[in-house]
Amino acid sequence: MPPPTTSKEMHMQRQKQKVAWIGLGIMGSPMAENLIAAGYDVTGYTLEAAGLARLAARGGTAASSVAEAVEDADVICTMVPASPQVEAVVYGEDGVLAHARAGALLIDTSSITPQTSIDPARAAAAKGIRSWTHRCPAARKEPSRRCSRSWSAATPRTSRTPAPCWTCSARPSCAAARTARARRSRRRTS
Repeated sequence: MPPPTTSKEMHMQRQKQKVAWIGLGIMGSPMAENLIAAGYDVTGYTLEAAGLARLAARGGTAASSVAEAVEDADVICTMVPASPQVEAVVYGEDGVLAHARAGALLIDTSSITPQTSIDPARAAAAKGIRSWTHRCPAARKEPSRRCSRSWSAATPRTSRTPAPCWTCSARPSCAAARTARARRSRRRTS
């Protein structure tokens, strides 16, 4: 199928895509609502009833479990507090890997350790689920470091070079930021 060329075709394609959003907190709710406003069919799950009610009031579908949210999703976004919650959402009996269909795209935007980005991506790949995770390039040198301010890199098998997170970009001394800026500069001139 050729890519859409008109805004009407793009809108029709968006309406066909189903998005599952896990974690409707301070950041997750507005992001899910923006997807609804853009024409996506969003089903959300969170532990707080207020988050589910807010999503339903904006036109989304509230799910009673992670399994229900992800079962028909083309794209699954997780935005939960930390590594233990990501692991529960992804690996749990009621989780993403147990209920997402092959070919779905798992996008994690949680504040997690680099290893917690890599392990679920590998487990998802084994189940035929694509993934895109958030990782701070500087965190590779400091495995204990967590960064919640970027959406930068993909799975371990990606061919894209990760961009630096905003925290690193703000510090001229950060080697990851300098390297990424140099790569972007070379791309612009070639």
